[in-house]
Amino acid sequence: MNQSAFGLGALAGVLAGAAIGFWWLRRLRPRAGGRVARADDAHQAVFEQWPTGALVLNAATLQIVAANPAALHSLGFTLEEVRQLRFGDLFSAAGLDVRALVGKLLDATARLPVEMRQRCKDGSQRNVEANCYRLTLGEEQVFGVAVNDVAARREADTQLLERHQQLDHLAHHDQLTGLPNRLYLAAHLPGDIEEAKKAGSMLAVLFLDLDRFKHVNDSRGHETGDKLLKTVAQRVRSTVRVEDVVVRMGGDEFVVILKGVQHTGQVSETAERINQALSAPMVVDGRTLVTTVSIGVSLYPHDGADMGELLRHSDTAMYQAKDRGRNNFQVFSPVMD
Repeated sequence: MNQSAFGLGALAGVLAGAAIGFWWLRRLRPRAGGRVARADDAHQAVFEQWPTGALVLNAATLQIVAANPAALHSLGFTLEEVRQLRFGDLFSAAGLDVRALVGKLLDATARLPVEMRQRCKDGSQRNVEANCYRLTLGEEQVFGVAVNDVAARREADTQLLERHQQLDHLAHHDQLTGLPNRLYLAAHLPGDIEEAKKAGSMLAVLFLDLDRFKHVNDSRGHETGDKLLKTVAQRVRSTVRVEDVVVRMGGDEFVVILKGVQHTGQVSETAERINQALSAPMVVDGRTLVTTVSIGVSLYPHDGADMGELLRHSDTAMYQAKDRGRNNFQVFSPVMD
């Protein structure tokens, strides 16, 4: 369970215990007037409207003396029916008698509840989680039990996890092309370098910059430029292996990470394929566009030991490719600095 779900569970347990206590206190004292009466009504409403199950047990006999509507709905009993039952008639846990189960519930917390089986009026059973509160109100000893449907909690956890994954994907992927973005690269490239170090293999960083893309944007408009970038992303992705990573850094810049490189010829072949793929005409909105790309290459461990060095040296090599007429790739050399 993630931290958000823990927090929500803890809050629910504390408030459920408070609702039970408020209800029992109202039951014990005579009806008052004015502000006190209004407060009593509010406490009763909290108990009755609490969205998860809440039960009150006689501490000596474990007879159920009260249940809120959520508990009655889950169990399928009326209030009159449930008051004829003891806690052990409805709840059980493997290997524990009812007193041991209640003891375990008393030791539990809202963040670490006890899982048990609940028997419903129709004979069905479901997994629930619960914790218990020892309440001394007036001269009476009662237990307040907060019960939550495990299926509902797990569904909420799943929804939270899915939402987190969606947000994480949005944060680490480019909205236009769907490719991983700069944040993704910063989070994963150091780990890729470490893996290459452990495996004793090479890793290549290819820095791509489209040639004369500004001219396309200025002459055809940004909408056409965006469509061209999407086509470029698809072509680059199709030229590399599944395990390799294609990142859009922003604008018309892309980075390709080649993992598990066995020899430098493998890198040169990939860079050449990218040059060829992007120099082929592209049809955007019925018009044929031609673009090319300049590529700079750096290799781990030869050209750098960390992400900063590898990106900087591949960027330097890319500008060498620009200076040498564009539409080519250059491998970093110390003389370029």
